[in-house]
Amino acid sequence: MDITRDGKLSKTEVKAGLFKIEGKFLSDEEIDAMFARVDCDGTGEIEYSEFVIASMSEEDLLSKDRLRKAFQLFDQDNSGTITVDELRECFAMFLKGSDLGDDYIDKIIAQVDENGDGNVSFEEFCVMMTDGNFG
Repeated sequence: MDITRDGKLSKTEVKAGLFKIEGKFLSDEEIDAMFARVDCDGTGEIEYSEFVIASMSEEDLLSKDRLRKAFQLFDQDNSGTITVDELRECFAMFLKGSDLGDDYIDKIIAQVDENGDGNVSFEEFCVMMTDGNFG
């Protein structure tokens, strides 16, 4: 669906992609309603992380196995924690060209880092994902 290959889906890309998959066009109102639910940061585009989260049912999203797999996407060195550098690396593509940057990532860490060690543990990640306490 990502025609421009920029890691984001515009309303036009979603509309075209759904037509290709479903064989029918959604109305602008239906697309707007979808974006209102999925575009968590209000940029007018669906980023990869928003797409992944929206693609999972709530039950799947909240299962420990799914949470572990999502955590491992960020924990690139398999240390058992997500570091600020790992978050920066994962979000680099999504933050490119946006007003969001290091301050945004620091804000995420500060909100979910319950023990104050500067990293996000799996347990803290689970709390963040189940409570929606980030961003």
